[in-house]
Amino acid sequence: MDADPNPHDIQLEDGRPTDGAPSDPEPPESETETEAAEGGVTEADIDAVDALLNDVEQSLSRLDAGTYGRCEECGEPIDDARLAELPTARTCGTCPV
Repeated sequence: MDADPNPHDIQLEDGRPTDGAPSDPEPPESETETEAAEGGVTEADIDAVDALLNDVEQSLSRLDAGTYGRCEECGEPIDDARLAELPTARTCGTCPV
């Protein structure tokens, strides 16, 4: 009876031996990918924060102007539940964005 092969005696497809350890993942191709792989801040993260900050600033401007909570398309009040879920909402949810 043949013994089970030692898991450390595995060969790659090209015949080279390996120690049985899983191979390392492919290295990242860019600095942004490297930062993401290391848990750093990416350009996409910065863009998302910039967009959110812009939305908040616009909401504060609408608050100062007395138009916060009103749909920019139809002028009707935006439902409280919608504003609770998305405080920077600019439309009532019925009107197109």
